[in-house]
Amino acid sequence: MIQAQSDPFVWQPEIDVNYQLNPDWNFNMGISYRSQVDFELRRFDGEISSSHIQWDAKANYRTGFRSHIGMTSMYRINQIADRQAENEFRLSEAYALDISFGKFSLGNRLQADQRFRFSTTLFRFRYQLSLDFPLSGERLDPGEFYTIFSTESLLTTASVIRPLWDQRFTGALGYELNKQWKLQLNFEFRAEGYNRGLIQRYFLYTRVIYAIPTG
Repeated sequence: MIQAQSDPFVWQPEIDVNYQLNPDWNFNMGISYRSQVDFELRRFDGEISSSHIQWDAKANYRTGFRSHIGMTSMYRINQIADRQAENEFRLSEAYALDISFGKFSLGNRLQADQRFRFSTTLFRFRYQLSLDFPLSGERLDPGEFYTIFSTESLLTTASVIRPLWDQRFTGALGYELNKQWKLQLNFEFRAEGYNRGLIQRYFLYTRVIYAIPTG
């Protein structure tokens, strides 16, 4: 393993709004902002920089018992705080299958991304395996905590770069305030481009999730 020269730490607050149109269709809209701190293993240089702000919209359709297909569109503004990065428009297609045993839910998701930038288009293929469960009882009720563990493999290809393999590991702790509101804290470790020299990054996500009442 090649040790990374620096270890960026990323904080990303998010707000998500969910709407369940009917038993088959679910929609989600979200906004998030990302900032980054670069530090070396034994020294913090104190530099904090804005990374991007993004908006996304998702539509999911239930295709069978515990399975669904989804489509996501996203626009990311990378050109903030004098960063010389290109803005990006992204489309994603996904198929997900959940398997339940007791209070545990095992999730499988296959996803393809098309990342459109002015200079190039990147194609990314990903598979995520996750496990989530309530910390109290057999089901999640208001006023209770839940947790999620997941790992995801990603392959990025384009005509201008050699293929890149990434791996992500995530742990999350959530709290259901009521049927409409949830709070969630995610910690994620990313090993990026490990087939060409490792880059390590650490992410902290703070999420507020709101479900629009139906009926």
